[in-house]
Amino acid sequence: MVSRKPKYFFAFLFAAFFILATFFPPSGNIQAGLMEDLRERIEERNTKIDEIEKEIASYQREISELSGQAVTLKNSIRTLDVTRKKLGADIRITQNQINATVLKIQKLGLEVEQKEEEITRSDNAIADIIREVDEAETRSLVEVILSNDTFSAFLDEVETLRRLQGSVSRRLGELESLKAQLEDAKEQNEAEKVSLVDFRTELGDRKKIADNNKATKRRLLTTTKNKESNYKKLLAEKKVLRETFERELLEIESQLRAVIDPNSIPSAGSGIFAPPLSDVAYKSCYDGSTKAKNCITQYFGDTPFAKSGAYNGKTHNGMDLRARTPQKVRAVLGGTVVRVNSGVAPNCQYGKWVVIKHNNGLTTLYAHMSLIKARAGQKVNTGDVIGYSGNSGYSIGPHLHLTVYASQAVTFKDYKCRSGLTVSIPVAALNAYLNPLDYL
Repeated sequence: MVSRKPKYFFAFLFAAFFILATFFPPSGNIQAGLMEDLRERIEERNTKIDEIEKEIASYQREISELSGQAVTLKNSIRTLDVTRKKLGADIRITQNQINATVLKIQKLGLEVEQKEEEITRSDNAIADIIREVDEAETRSLVEVILSNDTFSAFLDEVETLRRLQGSVSRRLGELESLKAQLEDAKEQNEAEKVSLVDFRTELGDRKKIADNNKATKRRLLTTTKNKESNYKKLLAEKKVLRETFERELLEIESQLRAVIDPNSIPSAGSGIFAPPLSDVAYKSCYDGSTKAKNCITQYFGDTPFAKSGAYNGKTHNGMDLRARTPQKVRAVLGGTVVRVNSGVAPNCQYGKWVVIKHNNGLTTLYAHMSLIKARAGQKVNTGDVIGYSGNSGYSIGPHLHLTVYASQAVTFKDYKCRSGLTVSIPVAALNAYLNPLDYL
């Protein structure tokens, strides 16, 4: 009796071709609808983010205009108000970015599920085809020929098998591509989650700064009783306090002596420091040549401002960078946080500050900050956020003060603030202060 198996085999082959040709139907309408809904919601979030970014830009322009006007109580209060509004907008844009990220993660999750389903269906169908092909290949050539009614049918089966083999190879390739896409999607998912955590942390930081800003305004109004004359007296007192601090610091530094081994520190011009602020240009803010948000308001050394009588006629021991609104301050180089002043006497000397000792003979100070994120003893990498810029201490405008020392000469001395509190401050021999621009 002639075997009828080929007829069933051909039926299977045609079914397999149909499955492979269509490569499985897409996911149901429900999942497709969910993905479309998520896409629309993500677009809505992005539109909202664009609107808030325009609002933030308008606040930034207003802050810039106010910073160029006379220092009066009215302008100071207005600057505090606009800065707080900008911080509020920063908070809202961060929250919208968080929400958009959540939606993206949900969309990625659906896409991952869809790919997993496609891979499962592909695996099962291809496994069935391969089993049938393996079964067909176990027959001898004579068995295959005899199992067909005609030699032409045998040739048809051979050609069908050949084409099926090609289709299986192509579909296996597509299966591998799907797997690669799935892996990429998972990696993107994880990256989005990390970004989400960062956003949440920044959101909390900005809320703290906004609260501090509000408290500063309330304290200023209470102290001055909303009178311009009282504000002028307050400014004069702060100027005297700053000059007193600088004179006392200079006396301490003048008494210190240090023999600096030039081989113990990097050579000038080595460019080993990363920027402490984003969008920064190492040019004067007053020459009109830079479009960067942050620039140099006071150079290191024997500057014209120092010669005018500031710093008691001595050199400026660091470099000041404009930072009109609170911005992330980053470590210029990896190292160990030696000491911080995160809240004790924030209205005294350097205000809130961080000192980092690096492994190349240099130590850096970041002063007048609004919020400290680092802690003493912490190991930091280049670019790590250690806090936010501000206007604490004997500062008359928001900025970041960056000092670079030869590490071997740095020490800490107690300093008594006007409030009666005693805090420790970093000091060094005069020849241990180095120009930050030599390493940026």
